[in-house]
Amino acid sequence: MERFVFTNVCPENNPPEIIAVDEHYILPSNEFRLKIYSDDKVFVPPPPVVPPAPDQVKLSWDKGIPDGTFTILNDGERLETAEFCWTPKIEDISALPYTFTVTARDNSCPLNAITTKKFKIYVSDEKSNISKLSRTEITLYPNPTKGYVYSSQEFERVEVVNNTGKLIKTVSNVSVLDASDLTPGIYHIRAHTGKSLKIGKFIKTK
Repeated sequence: MERFVFTNVCPENNPPEIIAVDEHYILPSNEFRLKIYSDDKVFVPPPPVVPPAPDQVKLSWDKGIPDGTFTILNDGERLETAEFCWTPKIEDISALPYTFTVTARDNSCPLNAITTKKFKIYVSDEKSNISKLSRTEITLYPNPTKGYVYSSQEFERVEVVNNTGKLIKTVSNVSVLDASDLTPGIYHIRAHTGKSLKIGKFIKTK
Protein backbone atom coordinates (compact mmCIF):
# COMPACT_ATOMS: atom_id res chain seq x y z
CA MET A 1 0.00 0.00 0.00
CA GLU A 2 1.45 3.34 -1.06
CA ARG A 3 0.93 6.59 0.77
CA PHE A 4 1.56 10.06 -0.61
CA VAL A 5 2.15 12.87 1.83
CA PHE A 6 1.88 16.43 0.57
CA THR A 7 3.49 19.23 2.54
CA ASN A 8 2.76 22.90 2.01
CA VAL A 9 6.07 24.69 2.45
CA CYS A 10 5.61 28.25 3.63
CA PRO A 11 8.04 30.89 2.37
CA GLU A 12 10.34 32.81 4.70
CA ASN A 13 8.65 35.17 7.10
CA ASN A 14 9.45 38.62 8.41
CA PRO A 15 8.84 38.86 12.18
CA PRO A 16 6.39 41.48 13.43
CA GLU A 17 7.57 44.82 14.81
CA ILE A 18 6.56 46.70 17.96
CA ILE A 19 6.71 50.46 17.46
CA ALA A 20 6.83 52.74 20.51
CA VAL A 21 9.41 54.50 22.69
CA ASP A 22 10.40 52.03 25.39
CA GLU A 23 11.59 54.34 28.21
CA HIS A 24 9.54 57.09 29.87
CA TYR A 25 9.80 59.44 32.86
CA ILE A 26 6.44 60.41 34.34
CA LEU A 27 5.01 62.33 37.29
CA PRO A 28 2.78 60.83 39.98
CA SER A 29 -0.96 61.60 39.99
CA ASN A 30 -0.85 62.26 36.23
CA GLU A 31 -2.43 59.90 33.71
CA PHE A 32 0.15 58.44 31.36
CA ARG A 33 -0.97 57.15 27.96
CA LEU A 34 1.23 55.32 25.47
CA LYS A 35 0.12 54.08 22.06
CA ILE A 36 1.92 50.96 20.87
CA TYR A 37 1.81 50.15 17.18
CA SER A 38 2.58 46.95 15.28
CA ASP A 39 3.89 46.32 11.79
CA ASP A 40 4.76 43.30 9.67
CA LYS A 41 6.48 43.69 6.33
CA VAL A 42 5.24 41.23 3.72
CA PHE A 43 7.93 38.82 2.55
CA VAL A 44 8.12 38.87 -1.26
CA PRO A 45 9.73 35.66 -2.60
CA PRO A 46 11.47 35.57 -5.97
CA PRO A 47 9.33 34.57 -8.99
CA PRO A 48 7.61 32.36 -9.81
CA VAL A 49 6.61 31.84 -6.15
CA VAL A 50 3.36 33.62 -5.36
CA PRO A 51 3.67 36.06 -2.42
CA PRO A 52 1.73 34.95 0.67
CA ALA A 53 -1.16 36.94 2.07
CA PRO A 54 -0.08 39.67 4.53
CA ASP A 55 0.22 38.44 8.11
CA GLN A 56 -2.11 39.60 10.83
CA VAL A 57 -0.46 40.80 14.07
CA LYS A 58 -1.92 40.49 17.56
CA LEU A 59 -0.59 42.43 20.56
CA SER A 60 -0.66 41.32 24.20
CA TRP A 61 1.13 42.21 27.43
CA ASP A 62 2.31 40.52 30.62
CA LYS A 63 0.39 42.77 33.07
CA GLY A 64 3.73 43.77 34.57
CA ILE A 65 2.18 46.94 36.06
CA PRO A 66 -1.00 45.62 37.71
CA ASP A 67 -2.66 49.04 38.07
CA GLY A 68 -2.15 49.80 34.39
CA THR A 69 -4.49 48.93 31.53
CA PHE A 70 -3.70 47.61 28.06
CA THR A 71 -6.43 48.14 25.47
CA ILE A 72 -6.54 47.09 21.82
CA LEU A 73 -7.82 50.11 19.89
CA ASN A 74 -8.55 48.47 16.53
CA ASP A 75 -9.58 44.90 17.28
CA GLY A 76 -10.05 42.89 14.08
CA GLU A 77 -7.70 44.91 11.89
CA ARG A 78 -4.60 43.34 10.34
CA LEU A 79 -2.08 45.29 12.44
CA GLU A 80 -3.25 45.86 15.99
CA THR A 81 -2.62 49.07 17.90
CA ALA A 82 -2.76 49.11 21.70
CA GLU A 83 -2.84 51.82 24.34
CA PHE A 84 -1.23 51.47 27.76
CA CYS A 85 -2.67 53.73 30.49
CA TRP A 86 -1.49 54.23 34.07
CA THR A 87 -1.90 56.88 36.74
CA PRO A 88 0.86 56.30 39.32
CA LYS A 89 0.37 57.40 42.91
CA ILE A 90 2.73 59.45 45.09
CA GLU A 91 3.89 56.28 46.82
CA ASP A 92 4.93 54.86 43.45
CA ILE A 93 7.87 57.30 43.21
CA SER A 94 10.94 55.12 42.83
CA ALA A 95 14.52 55.11 41.61
CA LEU A 96 13.81 51.74 39.99
CA PRO A 97 11.80 51.49 36.80
CA TYR A 98 8.41 49.84 36.55
CA THR A 99 8.39 47.46 33.62
CA PHE A 100 6.00 45.60 31.37
CA THR A 101 6.52 43.51 28.26
CA VAL A 102 4.52 43.59 25.04
CA THR A 103 4.37 40.63 22.67
CA ALA A 104 3.52 40.81 18.97
CA ARG A 105 2.53 37.55 17.29
CA ASP A 106 1.79 37.08 13.59
CA ASN A 107 -0.23 34.26 12.01
CA SER A 108 2.44 32.98 9.66
CA CYS A 109 2.29 29.31 8.66
CA PRO A 110 3.51 26.86 9.86
CA LEU A 111 4.95 28.67 12.90
CA ASN A 112 3.95 32.09 14.18
CA ALA A 113 6.73 34.65 14.49
CA ILE A 114 6.91 36.39 17.86
CA THR A 115 8.56 39.66 18.89
CA THR A 116 8.75 41.01 22.46
CA LYS A 117 9.68 44.44 23.76
CA LYS A 118 10.19 45.59 27.35
CA PHE A 119 9.03 49.04 28.43
CA LYS A 120 10.50 50.95 31.39
CA ILE A 121 8.62 53.68 33.24
CA TYR A 122 10.27 55.82 35.91
CA VAL A 123 8.03 57.65 38.38
CA SER A 124 9.66 60.68 40.00
CA ASP A 125 8.82 64.16 41.25
CA GLU A 126 11.41 65.48 38.81
CA LYS A 127 13.19 63.78 35.94
CA SER A 128 16.69 64.74 37.10
CA ASN A 129 16.06 63.09 40.47
CA ILE A 130 16.13 59.58 38.99
CA SER A 131 19.84 59.33 38.28
CA LYS A 132 20.76 60.91 41.63
CA LEU A 133 18.57 58.55 43.61
CA SER A 134 19.74 55.53 41.66
CA ARG A 135 23.29 56.01 43.02
CA THR A 136 22.12 56.07 46.65
CA GLU A 137 22.55 52.43 47.57
CA ILE A 138 22.41 50.47 50.81
CA THR A 139 24.40 47.41 51.75
CA LEU A 140 22.35 44.33 52.56
CA TYR A 141 23.73 41.24 54.31
CA PRO A 142 23.96 38.31 54.16
CA ASN A 143 23.73 38.35 50.40
CA PRO A 144 22.73 35.83 49.06
CA THR A 145 20.37 34.86 51.86
CA LYS A 146 18.02 32.00 52.72
CA GLY A 147 15.96 33.97 55.22
CA TYR A 148 16.64 37.36 56.82
CA VAL A 149 18.29 40.39 55.22
CA TYR A 150 19.88 43.10 57.38
CA SER A 151 20.72 46.75 56.74
CA SER A 152 22.80 49.17 58.81
CA GLN A 153 19.88 51.51 59.57
CA GLU A 154 16.14 51.46 60.18
CA PHE A 155 13.77 52.72 57.48
CA GLU A 156 10.22 54.01 57.75
CA ARG A 157 9.05 51.95 54.80
CA VAL A 158 10.75 49.18 52.84
CA GLU A 159 9.40 47.88 49.55
CA VAL A 160 10.52 44.61 47.99
CA VAL A 161 10.38 44.49 44.20
CA ASN A 162 11.09 41.49 41.99
CA ASN A 163 13.38 41.55 38.97
CA THR A 164 10.56 42.60 36.61
CA GLY A 165 9.64 45.66 38.70
CA LYS A 166 6.58 44.16 40.42
CA LEU A 167 5.99 45.17 44.05
CA ILE A 168 6.03 42.00 46.18
CA LYS A 169 5.68 43.26 49.76
CA THR A 170 5.89 46.38 51.93
CA VAL A 171 7.00 46.55 55.58
CA SER A 172 7.30 49.48 58.00
CA ASN A 173 9.91 50.64 60.54
CA VAL A 174 12.44 47.88 59.99
CA SER A 175 16.16 47.31 59.64
CA VAL A 176 15.67 43.55 59.24
CA LEU A 177 13.65 42.07 56.39
CA ASP A 178 12.19 38.58 56.54
CA ALA A 179 12.70 37.14 53.05
CA SER A 180 11.95 33.53 53.97
CA ASP A 181 8.56 33.66 52.21
CA LEU A 182 10.05 34.79 48.89
CA THR A 183 10.73 32.42 46.02
CA PRO A 184 14.38 32.11 44.96
CA GLY A 185 15.50 34.92 42.69
CA ILE A 186 16.82 38.48 42.51
CA TYR A 187 15.01 41.19 44.48
CA HIS A 188 15.38 44.97 44.78
CA ILE A 189 14.79 47.09 47.88
CA ARG A 190 13.28 50.59 47.96
CA ALA A 191 13.95 51.98 51.46
CA HIS A 192 12.20 55.24 52.43
CA THR A 193 13.01 57.60 55.31
CA GLY A 194 11.42 61.03 55.21
CA LYS A 195 12.07 62.39 51.71
CA SER A 196 15.14 60.22 51.13
CA LEU A 197 15.11 57.01 49.13
CA LYS A 198 17.79 54.35 49.03
CA ILE A 199 17.92 51.21 46.95
CA GLY A 200 19.60 47.84 47.27
CA LYS A 201 19.59 44.37 45.78
CA PHE A 202 19.79 40.88 47.21
CA ILE A 203 19.54 37.29 46.04
CA LYS A 204 17.19 34.85 47.74
CA THR A 205 18.32 31.22 47.62
CA LYS A 206 16.56 27.99 48.54
